[in-house]
Amino acid sequence: MTDLDRGVITWSGSGVVGGGVSVFYATPGGSFMTKLHDFFQGIIGFFPATVTLTFPSSGDTIDSATGHLVGTWTGTTQANLNGLDAGAYSGRTGATIGWLTGTLVPPGGIYKTSHRVKGRTFIVPVKGSFYQTDGTIDGPVLTSLKANADALITAGAGHFHIWHRPSPHGSDGVAAPVVSSRVRDKVAVLTSRSV
Repeated sequence: MTDLDRGVITWSGSGVVGGGVSVFYATPGGSFMTKLHDFFQGIIGFFPATVTLTFPSSGDTIDSATGHLVGTWTGTTQANLNGLDAGAYSGRTGATIGWLTGTLVPPGGIYKTSHRVKGRTFIVPVKGSFYQTDGTIDGPVLTSLKANADALITAGAGHFHIWHRPSPHGSDGVAAPVVSSRVRDKVAVLTSRSV
């Protein structure tokens, strides 16, 4: 069993789909919300000026095996981040950052074979110049997203985790440390965003 702090970053403003949250997990004690703020600060220039990100200064701590609440965490208050681009943008499209782990989960539940734990974060909405004239993501944008993702992994080493939920009523949940990132040149379409 590993305890995980759950941090819920709220997205608000016009163009934000489905109420707007991004959920992250970390083992206690690593000031991870500060590191997440640094990560989003590094890519905030990709967001329209209509978007605001709000960072929590407290939240729930869960038992990763069961998902049950076991406490709360508190941390330093982080300033809101506001998008910087005043131009045209796509409200439902952007990119995703894949968070990769080396943790394998055995077959069970809906899974018939072993699978590797992974997660992803939607970077949506983004400014119009995020894209090239052929509709793909601009090369320097991909480079920047990857560099900032890797910097977050380095800063959060030993703390940044993906939580694999347990099977219904089970205690087989897994906390998987993030070891690398992947940013594909593939436009993501977000139709909802929820915890």
